[in-house]
Amino acid sequence: MRKKRIHFSFQAMCFLIVTLQLVGCSSISPQKAAPLNAAQKESSTYEITLYYYTSTQRDLSEVEKEISKITKERIDATVKLMPYMSSVELKRLMVAPNHKQIDLMLAGSSTLNALIEGDQLIPLNHLLATQGKDIQKVLGSDILDSVNRMGGIYGVPSMRDLATNYGIVMRKDLIDKYKINLAQMNKVTDLPSVFQTIQENEPGITPLVPYKGTIYGGIRSGTYDELDDSIGILPGYDNEFQIVNLYDSEQYAKDLDMIRNWYLSGYIDKDVVFTRDSAAELVRAGKAFAYFSPLKPNVEKQEARLTGYPMIAVPFTSPVMTTKQLNTSIMTIHKNSLNPEKAMSFLNLLYSDERIVNLLDNGIEGKHYVQVAPYIIDYPAGINASNTGYSYNSWGIGNQFISRIWNGDDSDLWLKMDAFNKHAHMSKALGFTFDWVPVKAEYAAVKSILSQYVMALETGTYDPKEKLSEFRLRLKSAGIDRIIAEKQQQLLLWNQNKQYHANMVEGPDE
Repeated sequence: MRKKRIHFSFQAMCFLIVTLQLVGCSSISPQKAAPLNAAQKESSTYEITLYYYTSTQRDLSEVEKEISKITKERIDATVKLMPYMSSVELKRLMVAPNHKQIDLMLAGSSTLNALIEGDQLIPLNHLLATQGKDIQKVLGSDILDSVNRMGGIYGVPSMRDLATNYGIVMRKDLIDKYKINLAQMNKVTDLPSVFQTIQENEPGITPLVPYKGTIYGGIRSGTYDELDDSIGILPGYDNEFQIVNLYDSEQYAKDLDMIRNWYLSGYIDKDVVFTRDSAAELVRAGKAFAYFSPLKPNVEKQEARLTGYPMIAVPFTSPVMTTKQLNTSIMTIHKNSLNPEKAMSFLNLLYSDERIVNLLDNGIEGKHYVQVAPYIIDYPAGINASNTGYSYNSWGIGNQFISRIWNGDDSDLWLKMDAFNKHAHMSKALGFTFDWVPVKAEYAAVKSILSQYVMALETGTYDPKEKLSEFRLRLKSAGIDRIIAEKQQQLLLWNQNKQYHANMVEGPDE
């Protein structure tokens, strides 16, 4: 039996609340809740609140009690698990009143920016040095330095696939059926003959569907640093720190022409812009053959669980690490914490105590899972993904590498993932985060234009010969040049400060 993971829509939720940032953070109060004094901290066991995204878990309270037994012994604290299950709930947390206790709060890149701008978070530098030794050991200085914002570390990423590469994921049964030679599939331009084979022989199956959003993202992802939003990118993850306008580039125009040709050839569904089903759901329904996707170790088995078909992945790029990837899931300590030291002590355990990590990730042994081999687990008899009382997606919190591996996944998954991270190329802009506040009006205007054109252009629905020039003119009128100039200035200043601090650490040459 294989574990059916929860579809983790945390990133999508963070995107939905970006509107909160665009209308400003003035509604977020910068005042801090009064922390406990030393005597209060020593007088009683502290209850740590952990706010994170998950679906409803029937046995959540039982898991919470088991975790608290360990934390009471380890750090004289108990834990209250506080799941939020919608973007509305997350918005409310972001404007929480000062009297509401929030210790640990899971954030993504969009929410993290808004929380920092609103002075909602505690910088963790000192707490990491005193109560976060295991976090430092697991993540290392390079990773922690990469989440530094304005001199402070405001969040800690989970230990997971910290890098990604990109390629295409396809139904293996159809690859085998038509004897498609994967050795000849080395780049995106090798794909049309494969799509044609599927189109001609498998009526009712669309050769290519979007993974998330558009087709274009799959074609060029892994060739440039998006710098979070693609409004000004860093080609080759370097380009001597010179940002370019993606939408004004010759390559963008060529790629749109290629996608349009795929669309006209029937490789992309004519109603693609209206499709709400995910790529995996379309494959599961027997309606799709392939989709571009970020890749990582074990991705084929992961996608097989989601689609219900054996899947095969072909990479087109090498693994790379970016700020956006690191910030996918960040644990923060809120300003409303009454005892930040205890909060950090518990966060530290999430990187070192495998009992706690496995309780949070997998539930209670014997009830929600059983061990079937060393470090390998499966459901108990009579229990499966549809009737278990507890199932949480483990990658979002803490150290995934000390979590048990579910039966059916590679037994050496964490070794492969660790090697994947260590051998990844690091973007020269790793650690840089753009502050759009100085160009707030232009940013909102450009985002609006992007929402009107990008989906249709990047799926082939719009003819770029008719719409691309119009799109570019509207972006220019909305102020994209000013945004890119501001981003360029911030990136150069960030790099100067980074080099200065590196030189200070190394000391002067003798």
